[in-house]
Amino acid sequence: MSPQNDGGYLIIRIPALTQERRIDLVKHVKTLGEETKGQIRRIRQDAMKDTKDLFVAKSIGEDIHKGNEEDIETMTKKANIKIDEMVDHKGEEVMKV
Repeated sequence: MSPQNDGGYLIIRIPALTQERRIDLVKHVKTLGEETKGQIRRIRQDAMKDTKDLFVAKSIGEDIHKGNEEDIETMTKKANIKIDEMVDHKGEEVMKV
């Protein structure tokens, strides 16, 4: 890559991606997706611990505690589904020639 100065513009010609590089990028996207899911799992664990602590401390009742757990699970599942969709979409986008 050699930059060219066109007066008011800087032009950098980038070569097309090779199939091998596309595969590497898809693997990287999947890795990032898994790392994000791991972060969501840690957040879920913290939220579950917080609601359990509140229940044990008698700050909330059992009904609210169970409702909180269900809400946390629902949000976690939705986030994981969204991540999977985004990873699949980006993988397809990268593999298009």
